[in-house]
Amino acid sequence: MNTLTNAGVFAEDKLFATLDPTTRLVVLPNKQKILLTDTVGFIQKLPHHLVSAFHATLEEVQEADLLLHVVDSSQENYQLQMAAVIDVLKDLKAEDKPTFNIFNKIDKVEDDSFFAKLAAEEHALGISAKNNLNLDTLLQKIATYFSAQNQRLQLLIPFNEGEKITQLHDAATVEATEYTEHGTLLTVTLPLEKIGQFEKYKVGDND
Repeated sequence: MNTLTNAGVFAEDKLFATLDPTTRLVVLPNKQKILLTDTVGFIQKLPHHLVSAFHATLEEVQEADLLLHVVDSSQENYQLQMAAVIDVLKDLKAEDKPTFNIFNKIDKVEDDSFFAKLAAEEHALGISAKNNLNLDTLLQKIATYFSAQNQRLQLLIPFNEGEKITQLHDAATVEATEYTEHGTLLTVTLPLEKIGQFEKYKVGDND
């Protein structure tokens, strides 16, 4: 989080160093803007009296479009730690969300078999946040994912349907607005599942 966004979030190798999610704006290589949220770390065998408070900090997970599961690959038991995260995601009904497994601290890994497994996993990437290794690749993977989930369109909204423009600002990224004699012409990037709501306003051949 700090390396990608200069967030200045407190980071220390101890339990509950941070308990509040932090969100920062990130501009992807294709100029698309996203919000990146860093949640509290996941803990194995969390004490029962802390479970509710711990889960409350993870509400952002349920709203996310894409999860980045950051794993400390230098830990021998990293697979058990991953399993603990998946268990929490199941509790949050979020285990089916699109997820990239991001293996941090690969500069500390000496096991060649680890890198062979990593190369075989489609939605996985090894990085080193400390050494700024593969972070550009990570941002490109995120950009590619969101590009595949969205379509760039031009829409012409009649002046008497101004509420549609409000809906577009809520549902899409509005890149340009132009006022014509026939209505408001907008260039937008719209999630695929939302396109049907605005189909009749499409102009010409859109990407």
